Amino acid sequence: PFKEREAAWARLASGLTPSTLDALTEIVPLEAVPELADQILKGETRGRIVVKI
Repeated sequence: PFKEREAAWARLASGLTPSTLDALTEIVPLEAVPELADQILKGETRGRIVVKI
């Protein structure tokens, strides 16, 4: 429902500072994506993953 989504986005917008987001971010090379994809599908990752190309 729209109201719940709107509330969730508001919580994210107010609670994520740049330093918090940096702490949750992992930067990986493009070559790591196949192995990482398996981990993501198994639910073994957390946070934000940025692929450096």
